Amino acid sequence: MKLFFKLLALSTIVISLYLNMNNLLVVKNVDEILNQIINYAKENNQKKIDSEIIDDTILIGQKERKVNIKKSYINMKQIGFFDEKFIIYEENKESLKKYIRYKIIGAKTDKKEISIIILLNEEDKKFSINNLSYFADGYWYEENKVAIDGITGYNFDYKNSNIPWLTYEALKYNNTSFCLSEDCSLYGLYTIDKNIIYNNFFYEIKNNIKPGAIFVFDNNINLKKEIEIIVNYVKNQGYQIKKIENLLNR
Repeated sequence: MKLFFKLLALSTIVISLYLNMNNLLVVKNVDEILNQIINYAKENNQKKIDSEIIDDTILIGQKERKVNIKKSYINMKQIGFFDEKFIIYEENKESLKKYIRYKIIGAKTDKKEISIIILLNEEDKKFSINNLSYFADGYWYEENKVAIDGITGYNFDYKNSNIPWLTYEALKYNNTSFCLSEDCSLYGLYTIDKNIIYNNFFYEIKNNIKPGAIFVFDNNINLKKEIEIIVNYVKNQGYQIKKIENLLNR
């Protein structure tokens, strides 16, 4: 009988130690989630930078954005591991509407990010490279609209040469805020400065790359030869290519 109680006591101690170890592992795991969120916040919090107006052009500023550590932690505690998809931000939702009459020449940012806009003409097709931005004119739309999934069109006469270049996303989803024209504000859209580059694409990037820069490339045979070289160069310089709407923090 004594042996039985000794074995029972020993079993209780082993079970207790096992449960305590499990609890320690859970606490350690939860603490690790919190540490990862804090580190993520340090790298991804975004301070406010005011827009800069230069004559009739503008460098779009950077809105303040902070990781809500408490809400993000509650989100991830439920799943038991860190996942960027569950990060919750506190954002300053400042509207760009007061800047709609200015031509956008770039973004004012403290991050090494740029946008590359490629103009689609007639039968031109998109490159298999992520995060390039595409603008299409009316003629390209008329030639390719059947091939665009889910297209709803725009209430513009695309055969009119005065119609602005619209983002490919506008043609596909009927939802955009940016175009290329002398004055997109007439259409209730934001104007991207129409400084089109027709050749020497690599040297234009190399000589003018800086945080927030926007490059507008004509889609011709020379670009097709250089585009992968350009993208590799941008990445090697530590820059990310962002879609225009993401660069401008829409």
